[in-house]
Amino acid sequence: MEKPDQMNVQLARPARRPNAARRARGGNYAVLFGVSMIGVLGFAALAVDMSWLLLADNQAQNAADAAAHAGLIVLRNERDQSQAYDVAEAVLGMNTVVGDSVVVDSETTIVFGGWDFSTKTFDPAAAYDNAIQVSVARNSGSTQGAVGLLLMPLLGRNTGNVWAQATSALRAREIMVALDISITWWNYGGETEHFEGARDALLGLLEYAWNDGSPFPGDQLGLVVYTGDPVVYAPMGYVASEYASWYADWDDDENDSTQGLERCNSNYMPWNTAYRDYLFETNMIDCSYPRDESANPLYPGTDIAGALDLATASLNALGDTEALKSIILLAEHSADCESVTLGSMSGTWTYSSACNTAAHTAARQAANRAAADDISIYVMSFNQDNIGLHRNRLRSLIKGRGFFADTDDATDLPDMMESIALDIPIALVQ
Repeated sequence: MEKPDQMNVQLARPARRPNAARRARGGNYAVLFGVSMIGVLGFAALAVDMSWLLLADNQAQNAADAAAHAGLIVLRNERDQSQAYDVAEAVLGMNTVVGDSVVVDSETTIVFGGWDFSTKTFDPAAAYDNAIQVSVARNSGSTQGAVGLLLMPLLGRNTGNVWAQATSALRAREIMVALDISITWWNYGGETEHFEGARDALLGLLEYAWNDGSPFPGDQLGLVVYTGDPVVYAPMGYVASEYASWYADWDDDENDSTQGLERCNSNYMPWNTAYRDYLFETNMIDCSYPRDESANPLYPGTDIAGALDLATASLNALGDTEALKSIILLAEHSADCESVTLGSMSGTWTYSSACNTAAHTAARQAANRAAADDISIYVMSFNQDNIGLHRNRLRSLIKGRGFFADTDDATDLPDMMESIALDIPIALVQ
């Protein structure tokens, strides 16, 4: 028998409320979103303000680099710390860190001292000053305070510190001058003496390095003289100790009883003629190689290759890998061969083109050997006859940071030498 109450009874279920359920889940998402946004904003604030501080740090470093470089240029050229300081400070003021001009204070400083290239250290109490160190800071102790942050204040951090430092130092300069002392400094037709321009240029270089008794530490000079055969006239030595003796010797002229820095005795007219004593002393340097002195000595040629090799060997013998090494070639003309018989006032001039080309090729090879040893070559050309071949051949000898200067007026040579002295580069060492 059927039981109706079992067949017709249905379990009662609560009615669904879909909108209310969705609202409950939406509330959970809002809480999660709010919590996650704190992290998102934190990361965003960190990214933005880290970029802001990185910008400030780069600007501070650029300011320090520029000021140290500019200050050292003035220190090198003027040898005056006060002027160098003023220039460094002015350059700092031209730079900004996040919109504010840099000012010197207890945290942003300009300090002179000694840089030791071997230990890579700066010593403000060194016995010599060859470097300038500039520090740029934006922190709680600086006049302008720390760098204000952009978004981190939302998380309780308002400022960040920035600090940068640059040291610019002068490397010791080691310079070997290779000086042409051949016969062609004397213009036969006009009986004009041009060698004084070369002498004045050499003395000017010595004066520049001496700096009124305050030469930069480590600076060394040396002198090779050459015509047919190069000779080390003044071995490499420190300007600080050799200046007085070098100047007295190099400034000596042909009218003095001592040898002095004169051209060589291959310049003599025939030994048995009246021209022998014309402008020349009998105790000049013997540059008649490869020929012996005779009544009619041959012109010994111009051995630039030998001069460059001898100068390179002198520089390498010092063994200083940190110094800036340079050769200054002061030439009256390009390399050539022995070819002239001085049998009269005018002489008998005969040239061998092939031999002269070979001499020039040897000079270029010697210049390449110097460059391989990281030696720069400057070339000063006194081209009194304005010969293009000599100019082009001498120009081809420049190496490294060297440059070529040419003139037909010997009085220009001192200014040309000064431009070379001023060209010694600045090394930003840190």
